[in-house]
Amino acid sequence: MEPEGLSAGRLSRLSRLSLRSLAGLVFGIALAVRLVYLLALAKTPFLEHPGLDSRFYDQWAQRIAGGEWLGREAFFANPLYPYWLGSLYAVFGRHLVLVHLIQHLLGSAGAAILALLGARLWDRRVGLAAGLGAATYAPCVFHEGSLMIESVAPFLATVALALAVRAGERRTLPGALGAGLAHGVFALARPNLTPLASAFWVAFRSAAVDGPRHRSRAALLAATLLAGTVLAILPVTLRNWIVSHTFVPITAHGGEAFYVGNHPGADGYGTQPDFVDSGPVTEHESYRKEASRILGRELTLAESSDYWRRKALAFARAEPGAYLALLARKAYLFTHAYERGDNLSYNFVRSEIPALRFIPFGFGFVFPLAMLGVWVTRKDWALVGIVPLFAAAYALGIILFFVTARYRLSVVPPLLLLSGAAVVWGCDTFRAGRLTLVATGLGAACLIGIAIHWPSRFITPEDLPTIRNNYGLALEESGDLAAAAAQFQQASALAPERPLYPYNLALVERKRGDDAAARAALERAIALDPKFGAAYAELGLVLEKIGDLPAAFTAYERAMALAPELVGPALNAAVLLERAGRPAEAEPLFRRALALSPQSFRENLGLALFLARNGQGCDGLPYFAAAREVAPAESAAQLDSALAMIRAECGGQER
Repeated sequence: MEPEGLSAGRLSRLSRLSLRSLAGLVFGIALAVRLVYLLALAKTPFLEHPGLDSRFYDQWAQRIAGGEWLGREAFFANPLYPYWLGSLYAVFGRHLVLVHLIQHLLGSAGAAILALLGARLWDRRVGLAAGLGAATYAPCVFHEGSLMIESVAPFLATVALALAVRAGERRTLPGALGAGLAHGVFALARPNLTPLASAFWVAFRSAAVDGPRHRSRAALLAATLLAGTVLAILPVTLRNWIVSHTFVPITAHGGEAFYVGNHPGADGYGTQPDFVDSGPVTEHESYRKEASRILGRELTLAESSDYWRRKALAFARAEPGAYLALLARKAYLFTHAYERGDNLSYNFVRSEIPALRFIPFGFGFVFPLAMLGVWVTRKDWALVGIVPLFAAAYALGIILFFVTARYRLSVVPPLLLLSGAAVVWGCDTFRAGRLTLVATGLGAACLIGIAIHWPSRFITPEDLPTIRNNYGLALEESGDLAAAAAQFQQASALAPERPLYPYNLALVERKRGDDAAARAALERAIALDPKFGAAYAELGLVLEKIGDLPAAFTAYERAMALAPELVGPALNAAVLLERAGRPAEAEPLFRRALALSPQSFRENLGLALFLARNGQGCDGLPYFAAAREVAPAESAAQLDSALAMIRAECGGQER
């Protein structure tokens, strides 16, 4: 194809729109779209009851807001977002609607910045097209309504790209330093390779404009940009050194993440190995324990990360063909239209919130147009090449590890700029009467679109049963027990072989007071997993409530044998034994429960009351005192009265 230049279109009323008006228009549309979604989101449990990673960041932010700024070990998760969230909590309190509103304001500002950037690189029409694309890009709107890194990462990517463009134009040391700082902040949210791309671009522009005699200045500008990136990251590195005495630039889990996407069983999506207990905290400990087991010594998180990085590199060296095939598979997954989530499902929330379904654009629409934009702007790459270069660098950084839809979200801003360029090219070329050229370009984009929408054995659908189970947990926490039970039932119907779902259903049915339904669900869970200790513990409670005490005691015994770490079965079995007139057998179980939870109000009080009822009140005084230290306010007066009475009986002496 031989496209016309993008400036070939006639100057229109839109072209004479002021930049301030352009930015304001895009910002207003973007915010309106987001407010509609926020209002719909606020009517669901998704907003006030975050789950999995969102809950992890929420709890971390609350600790930060409570004064725990430094922490105690090297970061094992990217720190920028929890510190941003913690700062909001510290200033405004934990008001999640306000947090989401602020994040939507940032997203709207990002769309406006993208519009200005498009106007700067091409013209106002490209800026408007790119800005409107960002304003109505559904996955961005969705993620801005979450407590996840991706709620702010696309905004940071847009700012970093805009400052890289500016640094390439002005070619000053302060400009390069500012761009580097922006890239460093972006890396603290989502580590990536864009600083290298932007440093190359600034050096290239300096050499192209200032001439070969200024190569040393070009190198200095690139080095300054990279120094700015390091400078932004340095406080995190120093903090990691202070708390752990190990060199960890940002997080201590990079090796684990690299291994997840680069080992013989990797699927490209980041599916964890069998030995990993998946979760924001538990998975890192699983990797550390497994590496420690293999090496025969206890490792730190940083040492564990190094071990798994070396193991992944060993796979690449030993099986280069398989490794290259895996990289190709991840590149395909990265470009596919399917929005595959990990613990936060865009597709599921979209099915539950109609407002999200009416926001038009997604990756499957933007990527084909962006590829057309790469082609039609190729003659201008000396001026606008930073845009495809930035996108390629970010994409490569993800593909080298593993792919999820949210990880690729920050590649969208440069893709939207290229899409806007493609749209304007199409309009200009159509006006010029070059219909064959337009048809060829659109045909190529359509072929790419078909390819990235085509079903493939490499595309693993989301785990819908797990998603429904997680939604059920959120509903349960919100108090909507009937809706929670329905989600657990649907999860169980989708995956009838999994015992967790009937177990969770039983917990909800117990809260609803339906003991028969709870018992049936627990018996189904146990039939699926006869070693499910927690299910036996819950079954004991149900059986005890309906009066079948021998069966309840048997269930508690099974729970203690299968899950000896559980406190409840020991305490409950002890109570049943005491009721049955067998205090000698009950006392060891009361003490076992206390040993498992020595700081617990319930366990201390349970042993103290048992001793008091069996003529050993003086021996129980220390446990009464321990219970009093951690007693809830409503129990304090009653405990004070009991303590005074027993102390009087014992002559004030605690033994």
